[in-house]
Amino acid sequence: MCSNVSGQRKSCPVTIAEADTCARKLMFEGDRTRFVPRNNEQMDEHCSMMTEHIKCIERHSRCYKPFAKQVFGTALFHLKKAHKRRCLTPEGRQEFLFHMGCIKDEKASEPAHQCSDKWSIMIQTISSNFSSNQHFPAFCCSFHLFRECLLTRVNDLCKNTTGPGTAKYIEGSISDAVADFMDLACNKHANKEQCATNLPRGFARLQKIFNKDIPPQNTSPLFHFLQFAIKYDQ
Repeated sequence: MCSNVSGQRKSCPVTIAEADTCARKLMFEGDRTRFVPRNNEQMDEHCSMMTEHIKCIERHSRCYKPFAKQVFGTALFHLKKAHKRRCLTPEGRQEFLFHMGCIKDEKASEPAHQCSDKWSIMIQTISSNFSSNQHFPAFCCSFHLFRECLLTRVNDLCKNTTGPGTAKYIEGSISDAVADFMDLACNKHANKEQCATNLPRGFARLQKIFNKDIPPQNTSPLFHFLQFAIKYDQ
């Protein structure tokens, strides 16, 4: 049974906690127990798990009203598109395996995981402590902080092995899931400079959160973003 939250049916075949775990596995960064494939045989295992996690999110999305379901559907469209390229094309499989060559162990990857953790904290803070008219602008600004962090940390990790393209590859797989929302909602908050100008106090709060040391978060920022849709589906 799902927890009963606004916009969601009282019963659901996939709980919020289960869907959050599936989203964390799909996001990859922030998942400290992730399975990193090293060859084509292991890619089959990775792709099978990816398929199941997408189905998990899809089943969970059916528990919501139309608007929230549409937001989930948009993210799922991009996740399925990424899965199709990564798993069903020879060049996509080789591309993914190449970039995974940068990931040696989770200790070395911890700075990148921290980017995801901090984004989770920022989104939860926005949802619970920001006024409703600041929710979307603040999310846009939190994403800019996360994106810059991820690109920097992954590039630091990979520049001497797989090169700078790995940071962009990993960032792109996450950015695509929220791209439609960003295009629609972030016109006045399209970068950090606009955030500092148009949401000065809110952006300063987010930067303060982002600059703190935080413990590992066993949750997905992508799923917390999707939960935003519930608030606007009354």
